[in-house]
Amino acid sequence: MERKDRGDYAKEMTLMAQKTFTDHRIPFCNHDANQLTLKKPGTGFYVTHLTLYRGTLCVFGDIDTVVFAQYSGDTIKGATGWMGNAGLTYAMEKAARGIGVSRTESILSHFEPDVAVDDVLSYIDDLEPDDPDRVSLLKVLQDEINCFGGTSAQELHKALYGADYDLELVGKVGMVPAPRVFYARQACKTAYELLKRDG
Repeated sequence: MERKDRGDYAKEMTLMAQKTFTDHRIPFCNHDANQLTLKKPGTGFYVTHLTLYRGTLCVFGDIDTVVFAQYSGDTIKGATGWMGNAGLTYAMEKAARGIGVSRTESILSHFEPDVAVDDVLSYIDDLEPDDPDRVSLLKVLQDEINCFGGTSAQELHKALYGADYDLELVGKVGMVPAPRVFYARQACKTAYELLKRDG
């Protein structure tokens, strides 16, 4: 396992999403129905649909479905610009509201072991050098991640709980926005840029 902070994870996922939609075009757009399709030319796949209905922007297709809620405008162009230019925290909030869950629920969150390593090591770095929890937490990290080549969020969180990790933080260790949010946001951004360019 490597140590990767949340910022590096977000940059990596943003770049992957940008690369995915680099060549996409809009073969179908119905402004009256607030619907459009993004597709990579020359393929029968890499298709993403975007539909705006009553303030809810639904992004679905070959990427996992994400529903962004509470858009106050009424055009597909405006909605794609709204979400395509949104920050990650805002996008997560609107996606959570779109499906009626909290931002940290599993459908919008993803366990990233490399980020978990960084979370635990950062926590350990903040402890006093002679704090006995340092040793127990390092052992948990070694046992749960390094020895087994990875672990599930539940296994790691349970082990950290048993090692007196901060109870308010334990459930957040290694949890990051799911890839679906990055891809849906980028689909919106690509659609908006193409709509803007083509008038």
